Amino acid sequence: MQTIEANVSIQVPKEYVLVKRAELQELREQSQQGRTCDVNEFRTQFCGGRSAEWVRQAIFIPFADEIDFAKGGWLINPHGGRGRKQLIFVNPASRWMDKNRMRIKWDERLIR
Repeated sequence: MQTIEANVSIQVPKEYVLVKRAELQELREQSQQGRTCDVNEFRTQFCGGRSAEWVRQAIFIPFADEIDFAKGGWLINPHGGRGRKQLIFVNPASRWMDKNRMRIKWDERLIR
């Protein structure tokens, strides 16, 4: 294999700035701190637009002990119920989804 060494200069427009990937990730996480969302936003942002019921059956119920806010998790009211809204803390939910994505049964069918 041959290697060519080159010294290249590229102009970066004034409205852009070069930032290390780690710094960018830290800034993104800081911007999400304290932010909450509902099931609909969660399912579109983290679950590829699957239905709210699929999210409940494939994520919220099976992992309720881990994600329940009362037990140190990121989901208030994991079992839902009539008139009881579920509230999700976005930053810890995002980290949990990244860490546990292989544990989720993405091909799970809804139980009716």
